[in-house]
Amino acid sequence: MTPKRRPARKTNRTRPAKKSAEPRPRKPAAAKGPSREPAGDPLDDLIEAGARSLDLAIDAAWLPAVREHLRVVLLFGARVSQFQLPDDAEPAPLYRA
Repeated sequence: MTPKRRPARKTNRTRPAKKSAEPRPRKPAAAKGPSREPAGDPLDDLIEAGARSLDLAIDAAWLPAVREHLRVVLLFGARVSQFQLPDDAEPAPLYRA
């Protein structure tokens, strides 16, 4: 059994012409909850990829703290990699107890 279709409505009304005035400025989006960094933050992408590869569930409330800690760790890593060692530098001896 096929459902019956309603016939299209015919109206005699015409739409008013669109105004060609200057475009209205957009209103800023209202903040919904805690503020976040702009979308597309590379740290957010890294956190998401790491959590997915390790099968971790990260609560949204923890994301700002995770992002900040990751930023600090990457900053420290960049400082260590920028430190120039002399060519004759050798690793420290290994002591065993």
